[in-house]
Amino acid sequence: MLKYKTIYVLLHYLIKFYMLRITVLILLSFTYSLCFTQKHQATKFESVFEKNANMGRQCFNAHDYNMALQHFLKAWEIDSNDIAVNIAIAENLLILKDYEEAIYWCNKNLHKKIKSIDLELIICAALQETGKQSQALEKLLELSNINAYKNNNKLWFYLGLSYYNEKKLSEAKTSLEKSIRLYSNFPEAHFLLARVMKDLNYPAQSLLCLYYFLFLDPLNQQAREVRLFIKDAIEINHLSKALIQSYFDSLSVENIKIEYKNFAQALKNNTSEDQQMIEIDNFKFLSQAFFDIMYKKFKDNTDMDNSLWIERYIPVFHSLIKTRNLSTFCIYISQSKDIYYTHWLETHPDEFRAFSKWISN
Repeated sequence: MLKYKTIYVLLHYLIKFYMLRITVLILLSFTYSLCFTQKHQATKFESVFEKNANMGRQCFNAHDYNMALQHFLKAWEIDSNDIAVNIAIAENLLILKDYEEAIYWCNKNLHKKIKSIDLELIICAALQETGKQSQALEKLLELSNINAYKNNNKLWFYLGLSYYNEKKLSEAKTSLEKSIRLYSNFPEAHFLLARVMKDLNYPAQSLLCLYYFLFLDPLNQQAREVRLFIKDAIEINHLSKALIQSYFDSLSVENIKIEYKNFAQALKNNTSEDQQMIEIDNFKFLSQAFFDIMYKKFKDNTDMDNSLWIERYIPVFHSLIKTRNLSTFCIYISQSKDIYYTHWLETHPDEFRAFSKWISN
């Protein structure tokens, strides 16, 4: 009897032990399933967020700001605290000239104790666009005294823009030069510096800035106007005759014959049906002359007022005319003028590849 009782007790405890293990395994399985579901859901939301954020950036780079804004707003609905998305929304609102909404969006984020120079600068830009120049300038000067922001190129760009709007050209020039030295690949800084130098009566320096602006962003909304302005500055304002004369005066007699023969032959080889390439050949020749004269004029110049042109613009364009990429460069910066030039780049991959290699170097 004792024997059966002992067996019964052992079986009872054994069953309880296995039941406990099964319960634990069920709980663990449920917990893992719940965690996996939550992780999968989070990954799904993250995937949708990243997809919209990436699409927003692509549309922005393609200058499709309305579509970019829509994608960034969809990303914001998933993660409203993402600072990059909030900045992108405010920036698109600014470009689309919805200035009041841009200011509201920036302040909404700044009130969350988020420190962002980009949001502050968008507010300043919106104030400038709505005619509140003195308020924008005062805010920018305050920001320029904060050590953490002193090396921000856009701060100095917007400060230069404020000075320009206030007709303080010397201060605008100084601020824009500092912006470009901090980051030279911001097209708008070169474009604004060109306007400043033109108003200061430095047409050659202004043209160099415009060439560089087109080099950085040939499909910018203002690119077509800039390309036509350069052409007008050289041809309509009769700079071409003086430019060519100066160019020829700088060459030996033998080189003059070679240069003129090459230029005349290039025009002769083109038919009337290919007006675009005739125009490019003419533009190339005048650009080469202009870059060469500027190099000769500035290479021995130690004037501090010309230091940025010696440091940045002159070396770039002088190195360009020493390569075989000048024609491709002239076509590249003319894309906004005619779709023909974009098509030419697509159908001449070797030339464009060589030009791209020069850029990367």
